[in-house]
Amino acid sequence: MTTPSSSRRHGDRSAPSLSTNNHTIPTLPPYQPPIAPLNDTGKRALASILEGTSQRHLKHHLQHAAEKLTDSAGEVNERFTAARVKFERRVEKQRALEREGKEEEWDEDGERSKVEKMERE
Repeated sequence: MTTPSSSRRHGDRSAPSLSTNNHTIPTLPPYQPPIAPLNDTGKRALASILEGTSQRHLKHHLQHAAEKLTDSAGEVNERFTAARVKFERRVEKQRALEREGKEEEWDEDGERSKVEKMERE
């Protein structure tokens, strides 16, 4: 799913941005008062719709989904931060080795690949 901000980050210029979106908001029709007020039966029917189990179930479901979405976004952010820190450490180790004149291959954990060293011998 792309959002206007993520599409700009990734260089997708085909998606419209929020600032250049020139859509007009449609106007509402003029207010028309009800022909006759609701009777007590009609008022109870409307109240039962608003207080019904399906409405409560939907509200609960949306609240649960919002909580899960927040949790997932937090986990993604934590994993990204950990991966970035790991990458930065690996790059710094590689730069330190290059300064010392040693060029060794590193695996994904930032350790020298022992198997490749044994194969070279």
